[in-house]
Amino acid sequence: MTDRDIIERVASYFERAIVAIKPRESWHKPAYATTLRGLPAVRLMAKARPELGTVRQAKIDQVLADWGLGRTRWNYDGIACAAESCVSAAVTRGLCDRHYNHWYKADRRGRPTTFKPRPLTRDDFVREEPEHTATSDCGVGWLAGLLEGEGSFERRIARGHVYPAIEVEMCSKDVVERAAALLHATTVSVRLPRSQSWSSTYVAAISGARAAEWMQRLRPLMGVRRTAAIDVALDDYDPVRLSVAPEHCVVPGCFEPHRGRGLCHKHYMSWSRDVAKGRMPRVKPLRSN
Repeated sequence: MTDRDIIERVASYFERAIVAIKPRESWHKPAYATTLRGLPAVRLMAKARPELGTVRQAKIDQVLADWGLGRTRWNYDGIACAAESCVSAAVTRGLCDRHYNHWYKADRRGRPTTFKPRPLTRDDFVREEPEHTATSDCGVGWLAGLLEGEGSFERRIARGHVYPAIEVEMCSKDVVERAAALLHATTVSVRLPRSQSWSSTYVAAISGARAAEWMQRLRPLMGVRRTAAIDVALDDYDPVRLSVAPEHCVVPGCFEPHRGRGLCHKHYMSWSRDVAKGRMPRVKPLRSN
């Protein structure tokens, strides 16, 4: 991506460095990349697969089809000992050092033990179970990641009125349909390609009060460029009616709880005093009449 702050955030999750990619043309922007390889990449693919579209799932299946078939040694980082009630980290064949030595000596002498090794296999990584149950916040996080890369936050003008709009356009119909369901977009439309070598794209969009609500909800999760686009889209938005109150104040950079007209207590009082004294308000509420 060309957004360095986004790649830096991803790299912090991966615990990897970022590299700058030299533009191929003079008019191209500098791009940045971070890479995850080997076993950590496999574990991430396995965990992320259920949340991805069919195209990405097929790609992951292709990558993992012949991975680790002949491997016998595995990294047990983050895995607890297989012995019951033992909280030590597994080191060898699924056991900690103490329990592995105990089992090894007993096995050599033909004595039974109450526990046995639980060595990892390829399937333990390729088919990793989810670590938590998905919630509504997971859907919002998924949507924020999708719109960061494939969406747009716009300021549109029609009949003299300014209103915000959110749009996502992709070739993957199933991904756009999922985004449309989260955004409560009424339809998913098809745009024909402008060139024969291109694929058709699918578009979901919302505008007005619903788009403003989603922008406020997504803003804390977005990067610098998308945050600026959201601020521009909401700057001149002046709806007649506030149908759904936002969770936080609509003033850019303020995340205090909402009190009235889209503003927190501090900004609401500032706006109210300015109006009462006939001054130009320093902040703009979501509803001004």
